[in-house]
Amino acid sequence: AVPPLGFREGRETRGTMGLWAGIKFIVKETITYKTVKLVKTYDKTLILLHLFFMTLITTYAFYSIVVSHSYMKFETPITSVTQSLYRNDFDDLAGNAASTLPYCVGTGNDLVDYVSVANDTYKDPQCVRLDASEFTQKDANALWVNTHFRQRTVTRTCPGKDGTEFKACTETVANVRDAFIAGPEHLALDLSFTVTATFGLAQPPAELIIRKPDGSTVTHSPGSKNDAARLTIGDILSSAGIDLDAESPTAIGKGSVFAAKRAPHRLMGVHLRVKLETTNTNPDPWKPFDTTLRTFVSVEFVPTKEMFGPATHVYYVGGHLDFDDNLPSLQSHDQVRVERDWSGVYIEYESGGEVGKVDLITTMMAITNAFVLIGMATAIVDNIGQLISARFYDDKYEDDGEREILENIASQLEEPGHLGVPFDPKNLRLMSDDDVPGMNYEDAMYNIMNQIREIEDRLSMIPEEEGEFVEAEGGGPSRQPDGYPPLYLVEEISAEKRMKALEEEEEEPEP
Repeated sequence: AVPPLGFREGRETRGTMGLWAGIKFIVKETITYKTVKLVKTYDKTLILLHLFFMTLITTYAFYSIVVSHSYMKFETPITSVTQSLYRNDFDDLAGNAASTLPYCVGTGNDLVDYVSVANDTYKDPQCVRLDASEFTQKDANALWVNTHFRQRTVTRTCPGKDGTEFKACTETVANVRDAFIAGPEHLALDLSFTVTATFGLAQPPAELIIRKPDGSTVTHSPGSKNDAARLTIGDILSSAGIDLDAESPTAIGKGSVFAAKRAPHRLMGVHLRVKLETTNTNPDPWKPFDTTLRTFVSVEFVPTKEMFGPATHVYYVGGHLDFDDNLPSLQSHDQVRVERDWSGVYIEYESGGEVGKVDLITTMMAITNAFVLIGMATAIVDNIGQLISARFYDDKYEDDGEREILENIASQLEEPGHLGVPFDPKNLRLMSDDDVPGMNYEDAMYNIMNQIREIEDRLSMIPEEEGEFVEAEGGGPSRQPDGYPPLYLVEEISAEKRMKALEEEEEEPEP
C-alpha cells in the first residue's frame, strides 16, 4: 500500500508542518523577494474595461490631489475677534419717543403673556431708554446685548446699633417692574479678525464673507490695515433669521390670560453662535491654486427653553449714615439694593475651518496613494476577466523580450515592409572580387534554394542501405534484377582531400 502524500518519506504537507519547519517557512517567505510579472492581452472587452477604470481612477486621483488639495498639510486655525461698540446710530435715536416702537405701545397682555416654569408671571412691560453701558456686557470672546429686565427694590433691615448685626435681618421686596430696552438692535459692533496657525500664519483675512439665510452673501475686504467690519445687532440677528418680536418657538411655560402664551424673543432672549470658518483654498474646482485667505461668517440660532440672560445684576444704593462724616457706613448691614434680572441677545464666536501649506511628505503620500489607486484598475479587470473569459489565462502572456521578437517576426510575415530598416534590402547586391555589383541578395538566395532543391532530388535517388540491392538472377550482388548496369556506392573524393594527401606525401585516395 502507498502511504498518503502527506506521510511519504521526505515530504510534508503544509498542514503537517512541524514547529521548526513552520518557522523556517515563515522566515523564507518573509525574506523572499516577490514582484509582479508584466503581462499583456489583446482581448477587446478587457482593454475597454481597463481604459474605463483607468479613466475613472485617474480622474479621481487628479481631483483628489489637485482640486481637493491633498498635497497640502492642513490644520484648524484660530480666528480671534476684536469687538468694540459703535454707539452713534443708537445715540441718535435716543431722543425719539418710545411710543413709536411697536413693542412699546401695547398694554396688559397684548404683547407679553407668559408664566415661566418657576411660576413668575410676565405681562405689560414698560419701555425704557438706557445708556449702552447699562445693558451690554463685553467678554473676551462673547457679548451680551440685553433686551429685557425685571427690576425690584430690596430693603434689608438688621438689628443692633446702626444695623451692624447680620443675624435676624429682614428683607422687603417692592417695586417689581418689567421693561423692554428701547432700540438695542440699532447698536453696532466694529469687528476685526486675525487668523493664526502654527506654521507661522498671523494675518487678517483678505475677504470676510457674511452668509445670509437666503443664501446670499456680503463680502468685506479688511485689507492690509485690517479695517473693521461694522454690523448692527439687527444685522447679526437677521443673519440668523431671527426677529426679536417674533414668538420664541422653543420657550416652555404657559400663558396667564390667553390660551396661547405670548413670549417673543425680545422677552426670552436669544443665543447666537457666530461661526468663523477660515480657509485658504478656493471651493471653486476651476480655481484649485487660489490660496486667498477667506473667512466665512455664518450666524446660528441656538434654541433655549427658558429666559436666557446673564447673572442677576445687583446695585447697592446705600445704608445707615455714619455719624462721623455723614456718609453711608460700609459696616452697616442695613442696605437698599436694586436687582435686575436680564434677558437678551448673547453672541459667542466659534473658530473653525482649515488652512494649509504645501508639504513635501504630504505630497509624496498623495502621489503614492494615486499610484495605488491606478493599480487597482488592473486588479479589477483581472477579476472581471476571470469571470467573463474562459481563455483569460491563455490570452494573457508575459511581456518580455522574446515575445517582442516573435511579434516582430509575425508582423514581417503578415506585412513584409521591413519595419525599422532604413533601406529596402532588395537594393543590396553581391560584389565580385573586382568590386562589380552583380546579383541582388534576394535573387541569390532564390538560386541557392533552387540548387539545394536539385541536390536533394538527386540524393533521394541513391539507396541508403546496401540491403536494398538484390542479387540478380545468375549474377553477383552488384547486378539488379532488370539487368541494368551495376550501381556502386562510392565516397566522393574532394579536391581539398586530394591536396591534403599530396602535401603529406601519401598516396592519392581512391573512391
